[in-house]
Amino acid sequence: PDCDTPLLEYSVKSRRGKELFVAHIPFDMTEEELLALCSQYGDVMSASIMHHDLGVSKCFAYVKFKLQSAADNALLRLNHYEVEGKFLFVDYAMRQAQ
Repeated sequence: PDCDTPLLEYSVKSRRGKELFVAHIPFDMTEEELLALCSQYGDVMSASIMHHDLGVSKCFAYVKFKLQSAADNALLRLNHYEVEGKFLFVDYAMRQAQ
């Protein structure tokens, strides 16, 4: 990045995608609650909380937005957002090939 571009802005521009990785979600958060939280920033196509084989939450999820601008806004607004005493970590979802 050039010296005039803030690091977060560079990161956002270089790794953008409509799907976000959301970590540190509360253990008992439901997909419906996650969907409601994320829908404040735009149309959500899917919100999937990952679970262990026995159905126990892994405390992270993937959220796919309809528009890039909604994903960008959600990332900027929800990263470090506090939910039930936990601070979310939000980033663009990385593909296995990356």
